[in-house]
Order: sequence, then C-alpha cells, then structure tokens
Amino acid sequence: MTVTVNQKVTPTFTQVAAICNGSAFTLANTSTNGIQGTWSPAVNNTATTTYTFTPASESCATTATMTVVVNPK
Repeated sequence: MTVTVNQKVTPTFTQVAAICNGSAFTLANTSTNGIQGTWSPAVNNTATTTYTFTPASESCATTATMTVVVNPK
C-alpha cells in the first residue's frame, strides 16, 4: 500500500486597496488559485480590519489573512 500525503496549499488573493471610510468593497470567496471558503469577521467598511479566510472543509488548504485599510474621509 502506498500512502501519498499532499502538502496543504495556501490560498492567494489580490490585495484589496485601501478605501475611504464608508466605501464598499468585497472579499472573494474563491482564491486566485481556485480554493473556495469564507471570510471572517463580517466586512467592516469603517475601520481597518484583518480578515481570516477559512477554506472549505474538503480543501487541502491552510487559512489566509488580509488586512483592509480604511482611511478617514
């Protein structure tokens, strides 16, 4: 019997550019390398926030983070 262990893949995303307080932005639920998952916490367009991407359970992937900077008007 042969057992193959795959390395976990790190999801990659295009960095969201800094926004002005109150401006809209979205975080993609699929990474640029095809990994699906969800972000937490909920999008906050009034304060700089670090978001954590959690891959879907069937993915062989690690979590990823992204900080979105919110500048005052």
